[in-house]
Amino acid sequence: MEHEEIRIDENILRNEFPLAKADSHKKDNGVLSVVCGSGMMAGAAIFNLQGASVVGTGYVYGVITDQLLPVLAPLTPWVVFEKEYTYHGEKAVLAGSGCNERVGFETTMKEIFQHERPIILDAYGLHLYKMLDLDKFWNWKTR
Repeated sequence: MEHEEIRIDENILRNEFPLAKADSHKKDNGVLSVVCGSGMMAGAAIFNLQGASVVGTGYVYGVITDQLLPVLAPLTPWVVFEKEYTYHGEKAVLAGSGCNERVGFETTMKEIFQHERPIILDAYGLHLYKMLDLDKFWNWKTR
């Protein structure tokens, strides 16, 4: 399989991640749901939630386990935390990081694929995508 090389420079970053306007609402600058972490494995969740902020996502839903809330809340105070995934009309979903031991993640994956928008999956998310035959839900344009 041949891969196209993509170089990211300052112009691309400025176009893809423009600065927020002074009078904008945080939801004007992107809404992202991040389904991450399981048990007490907080590393992937911290990385993904902080990464969402670094690239300028205005509003982040963090779907995490009860055990992770006391660890993540002080480190990511801008995140709105939830115990279960709910569709909020978000512009994209990031799912799977640290979820290998998460109870019910298969059901969550099925829910995620009910709505058309970019979905970013890590290795475990890709594994479940194939195992659960989720491409049957993928009836929108793929890239």
